[in-house]
Amino acid sequence: MVRPADPKRAGYVLLGWFRDLNGKQKYDFDKEIVTSDFTIYALWDFGKYTVKFESNGGNKVQEQQVRGTAKVRQPANPSKPKMVFAGWYYNSELTDLWDFGQDVVKEDIMLYAKWVNALKLTFESSVSDFRLNNAWTPANYGEVSIFKSPHTSIMALVI
Repeated sequence: MVRPADPKRAGYVLLGWFRDLNGKQKYDFDKEIVTSDFTIYALWDFGKYTVKFESNGGNKVQEQQVRGTAKVRQPANPSKPKMVFAGWYYNSELTDLWDFGQDVVKEDIMLYAKWVNALKLTFESSVSDFRLNNAWTPANYGEVSIFKSPHTSIMALVI
């Protein structure tokens, strides 16, 4: 009998083909001769995958070993001088945010740190109220907008 191509199953590793469901009687495609109908079973085990973290200039983050379709443990946020950590991404282009609460590992992966510039804001304590109007100039940084008045040193941080 010709050995079939190994099937794929996300999050699992094929251990082999067996005559029984318990995996005690391994089927040998090279030696066994087929004389009648019979069933062979694929035996699976959870895969073991490595999750590496590329901190893109931040401090080193320890890699993790994850079994099967398990979730990755979210590591402590790395740090980088004058930068703010903005999350772990599945691709080096930093467009696919990894969701530690939902995403599962199905292969060896690398997660990439995204950084944004740290901004130092100074507020004048004598100012107790201000309103944004068309005279304010916005500067957008992802989900954070900073508005600066053209007439004073007042800045507003809108998250």
